[in-house]
Amino acid sequence: MHGGQTVTLVDILTARAVGMTVRDMPMVSVDLSCSFMLPIPVGEVVVMHAEVLKKGRTMAFTECEFRRKSDNKLLAKGKHNLALLPYMKVADPSLIRQF
Repeated sequence: MHGGQTVTLVDILTARAVGMTVRDMPMVSVDLSCSFMLPIPVGEVVVMHAEVLKKGRTMAFTECEFRRKSDNKLLAKGKHNLALLPYMKVADPSLIRQF
């Protein structure tokens, strides 16, 4: 798997994890990083797990792991910190798009 794909998945999965805990809240990335431990060849089955470590009033801290399904070896680990923007919350939640 290309490194850019891995980082993109860290962004999507961790933001989605935060989105499951705070609905209809605008948020922006503050910090996004990824460490690559082992190569992920084409065809490899990978298990991805994202977790919200801490959610405060204005910040959320998350991490994401990529593990090989066959032996549970750690392939990559990502970290993503997000700023929550409650002051931008609108009266009509349909105006905020969460993917």
